[in-house]
Amino acid sequence: MTASTTRSAAHGIAAATTTRGPAHRAVRASHSSAAAGASATSTTPSRSDSRHGGGRGGSWHQALLPYTQHPETYDPAREVFAYSESTVTIYDQYPKSSVHLLVMPRRVVTNVSALDPAKEEDVRVVDQVDAECQRVLALMQAMHPTLRFRLGLHAVPSMTQLHVHLISQDFARAEKLKTKQHWNSFTTAFFVDWEWVVDEFKAGRKVTFEKQEYEQLLKSPLKCHECTDLPAFTNMPRLKAHLDSQPHGVRDDENASK
Repeated sequence: MTASTTRSAAHGIAAATTTRGPAHRAVRASHSSAAAGASATSTTPSRSDSRHGGGRGGSWHQALLPYTQHPETYDPAREVFAYSESTVTIYDQYPKSSVHLLVMPRRVVTNVSALDPAKEEDVRVVDQVDAECQRVLALMQAMHPTLRFRLGLHAVPSMTQLHVHLISQDFARAEKLKTKQHWNSFTTAFFVDWEWVVDEFKAGRKVTFEKQEYEQLLKSPLKCHECTDLPAFTNMPRLKAHLDSQPHGVRDDENASK
């Protein structure tokens, strides 16, 4: 039997189930280097214009699926950053920071909860996506050594197809970052670190989330993701003005020099 990891704010650890909720403290993505392996297509993402062109046909919720089926038909400068037989990495259509990419399996996987660690083919999917996440992370760190990045996914994704966000933490001038929901989806525990997901999967635990509890996080007060001592901001313009007033999302000198 496969153990199930369900994240919930209201419960502790049960017999065969690890319960995890929005109170989980998010950790930063690992900055370990990864070898830049070959891919069928690879381009340099623009820090100010990283976006993809939107899925062709179908409903909005399924807009990611065409990229997994025919990545070679998309513009490598604006839509598909890289692809292989097992994964595809695309530019987010509505980037919430200067660098915002999505890493997906080519195989159709609705979301992370659809994967079973007891199935060899599902373990392979997680391994392949993780390898590509680390490869692209290493590339972005080399290209933008002063920026901090996170790898993660939304506990309650809005789009069909498993996708891992690789997103820089310099949110100040992202034009598409407009609402409280946008902000909280990347700066609260609603954004679940990919590293944790991989660790749970390798431990043989299936990952699921308490939808209602996580959705409540999107209504959280507007807090700076770094200046934790500051009170909440009353609106997004004031928060973004604060973010723009001093460096945010940058690595310290010691890490940036590595």
